[in-house]
Parts: sequence; C-alpha cells; structure tokens
Amino acid sequence: MSLNPAVLTQIWLVAGLRWRLAVNSLRAPGKKLELVARLLVTVIGGVVIVVVGLVLGVVAFAFARLDQFPRLSILLWGVFLAWQVLPVMLSALAANFDSRNLRRFPLHFTAFFLISLAYGLFDPVAISCIFWLACIGAGVAAARMDLLLWVAAALGMLGSASVCLNRLVMLWLERLLAARRTREKLFLLFIFAMLSAQLLGAAAERVPRDAFNNFVAPFLPWLAALPPGAASGALWSAQAGQPRAALLLFALVAAWCAGLLTLLRARLLAQYRGEEFSEGSAPQAVDPLEKFDESSLSARAAGFLPGPLAALLGKETRYLFRNALTLVQFAVPFFMILFLGILFNRPDDKLSFLKRSPEMLFPSAVGYMLLIVVPMSHNAFSFESRGIQLLLMAPVPFRQVLMAKNLALGALFGAQALLILLLVEGMFGGQQGVIVFATFAALAFGLLVHFTVGNLLSLYYPRAVDFNQFKQNQSGISVLIGLGTQIVLYALIYGIYAAALWWGNLWLALAAYVALAAAALQVYWLTLDFCERLALRRREVLLSEICRD
Repeated sequence: MSLNPAVLTQIWLVAGLRWRLAVNSLRAPGKKLELVARLLVTVIGGVVIVVVGLVLGVVAFAFARLDQFPRLSILLWGVFLAWQVLPVMLSALAANFDSRNLRRFPLHFTAFFLISLAYGLFDPVAISCIFWLACIGAGVAAARMDLLLWVAAALGMLGSASVCLNRLVMLWLERLLAARRTREKLFLLFIFAMLSAQLLGAAAERVPRDAFNNFVAPFLPWLAALPPGAASGALWSAQAGQPRAALLLFALVAAWCAGLLTLLRARLLAQYRGEEFSEGSAPQAVDPLEKFDESSLSARAAGFLPGPLAALLGKETRYLFRNALTLVQFAVPFFMILFLGILFNRPDDKLSFLKRSPEMLFPSAVGYMLLIVVPMSHNAFSFESRGIQLLLMAPVPFRQVLMAKNLALGALFGAQALLILLLVEGMFGGQQGVIVFATFAALAFGLLVHFTVGNLLSLYYPRAVDFNQFKQNQSGISVLIGLGTQIVLYALIYGIYAAALWWGNLWLALAAYVALAAAALQVYWLTLDFCERLALRRREVLLSEICRD
C-alpha cells in the first residue's frame, strides 16, 4: 500500500462528504433537538469516562510507585477487553464502517483501508480506551519518569494491536451477520455469554481464593503472551533493568500488530474486490384466501376483544415470537433467578431495602426484567418496515394499533413475571404474599407509564430497526427520555417501598402501587386519543423513517 497525494485527496473528499451528510441531516424535523439530546448523553458519558480514566491513572501511579508493575497487567487487560467487547454491546451507537457505500466511489485500496481504520479509531469506545491508556501511561510516568519512553512505546503498540483486532472482529461480525439465521444464532450466543458471565461472576464470590488461584494459574503463561500481558511484561522488564527482555516483548507485541494488520488487510481486500453476501430468496406464492385459524390467538382473543383489536393482537404476537430479541426473553428468567439467587440466598438477613434478603429476590428479578426489556416499547414501529403503510390506511382506529402493541408486550411481561415467581418459589421459596402482590401492582404501574411514554416517543421519534445490529437504532431523544423515565419510575417505586418498610407495614406500599396504577391507566387511556390524532399529523414522518431500506 502506498500513501500518495491522490490517496490523501480521496480520504479528504470522503471525510468532507460524511460531514456534509451530517450537516444536511439536521434540516429534517426534530434532528436538531435530537442532536442536543445526543450531545447531552455524550457529556454524561464523557464525565463517566473521565472519572474512570482518573481512577486508572491514580491506581497506575500507586502500582508504579510501589514497584508492583505486574499488577499493571490488570489495568491493561481491562482496557483491552473493553476495547473489544463494548463495541459489540454498543454496536448501535458505534461508528460502523459501511463498505458497501464506499465501494460506490473509485477509491484506491489504500484509502479504503485507512478509512476503515479511521472508523475504528475514532468511534466512542476507541476514544475512551485511548484516553484510559493515556491516563495509565501518565500515572506510570509520574511515578517513574525514567520509563517515559518505554511506557509510550508499550501503550502505543498495545493501542495499535487493539484497534486492529477491533476492526477485524467487527468486519467478521459484519460478514457473519449478513444472513438472518446467522444473526439470530449469534445474537442468542451473545446473550447466553453475557448472562453466563454474570452467573459465573456471582458464583466466583463464593469460591475460596486458593481454589480460584489454582484454577487460573495454568492460564497465566498463555495470557502473558497476548498483547496486554506482553506490554505489561515489557514495562516490568524495563523497570527491572532488563532492556533485552523488554525489547523481546516489544517485538512480540509488534508481531501481533503485524499479524492482525495482515488479516485485516485480507478481509478488507475481499470486500474491496466486491465480496457480497445476500440472504435473498425467491418469492413464494401465498394463498390470498387462506382460512382463519380457529386455534390462533386472534381467534381466541376475538371472544373478549373487538375484532380489529384481536386481529392486531395476533399480528403483534407473531411479530414478537418471530423476533430472536423477544424469544431470548423467555430464557432470561432462568439465568436471572440463578444469578440473583446466588446473591440473595442469605437467610440470616432481615428484610431491608439495602440488604440481599431472600424475600427481595422476586421483586429484584422483576425490576431487572423491566429495566432490560421495557425499552422495546419506546420504538413500537421499528419492525413494521413497509407494513406501516397498511396500518395507516386500514379502517381501524390507530389507538387500537397502539393498544394491540401494548397488550402484546404487557402479556409477555406478565408471563415472564409469573414464570419468575414460579421459579423463585420452586427453587428458593420464602416469598411473602404482600411482597408478591405489591410487585405485580408496581409492575402494572411501571408498564402503563412506559407504554404511555413509549407511544408518544414511537410517534415523535420513530426509527426503523437495523437487523445488522444487536439492538434497535433508537433516537437519541428517545434514549434520553427513556433513561429519565426509568430513573424517576424506579426512584418512586423504591421510595414508596422504603417508606413502607420504615413504617413497618408493606400493605401501605401495595395500596400506593394500586392507586398509582389506577391513575396511570387513566392517563394512558386519555393519551390514546391524542396519539391517534398525532399519528395522522405525523404519518409522513412515520413513512419516511420506518420504510427505509
């Protein structure tokens, strides 16, 4: 690859094009307000990143000051793993390299390669990790100025290896996620890995330290040969006055960088030459006179719901059960109960707001479920695609469309809460009746609040789902308002519960939750009429956002 003026000109033109697209996108309705919301979220995230960086710098300074350089590997491993894992978890917020759009332009391969690296180097996670590495380096250099050059070289090569591995992982994920079935399998595997990691982390708290050390010891030599371990070992050798050993470890990190660059170049070269993966299939004939399935949910619901609402409820149920994201939710309670059961299985603890008593297992599991799953209601039309046109043209009040979506999600949440209760009673027991009833009342209140807010957000800031990502592409304002709703809602629910515990009568909490649920139901019912009028006024925005390919 050669870097000549023509390549630099191409990179500059692509950067200018991206900038103009970003500026022109602000002309759309609501985009400026969304930009303000994203900036606010960025500021909040930036404060967290700075605080974490300062902590890492202070800890690195303490390790270097006390000549405990082997412990620096813990910090380097933490940053390295964050650089690789967080972009996958936050794939909807990261800057993904869209090679298919860039291939429309007559770019030189060197420009294509460098732009890919730039996308990986300047995404939010990479910037955060670079800042954290700089804080670690500043802490070590402040304690040992004689190691400044060694620190700069070690952390610089570790950062280079990290960004190359990150881009390689993301590009292979892009390739694997080209097929729908593969996307679903990888998503299930990802969720299973995250839940298993939480379960193992909770179980590790109860494993004796000696047994844990004996289990980890055989893997330490292999970890020392990886980039974080080699960079930490190089600094250790440098401070011990062993420059040859340090140079050998630097060579090992450089070899990792060279190998990863070679693999990255091969992957990008395949894309540059036109590699394309498609999951398209030939259209199949559908019987337009397909008979109504009497055993379907729509048929059963038609007995106690209006006909159009029952049909819409059946459609929403099919949407939920054909989506891997919602199917995973049925497996989450099993892992959740095991995870929380390890933490809360302390029979000697008295019932308290802050203690891990067994009586708090069921409400904690339901609260965790509500925290993770309920944001789906804030982007209710994300899976409609071009079907949103039929919903807008159908002779059905739009309030029934929203009610069907809310009923489907509410039934799913209710079934999950009931499943959690059965699992808790069967595996651990000890749940008080008043706590169970209060939990269901608080769940009803929380769902009604989220459905009310979610219906408004779905109409004001709709977004189509991107099936190449692990989660929905929600608006920045939706994320911010949803986060604020969660904070206020949990503060109110747990505040009432803490007050009832202080008074020594949990029935007061149950009464308060029932009253709040009744008030939330009235507000929800009133907002449905407003949402119906709002949908008609914003139908062009819905069509333009949801019908995007």
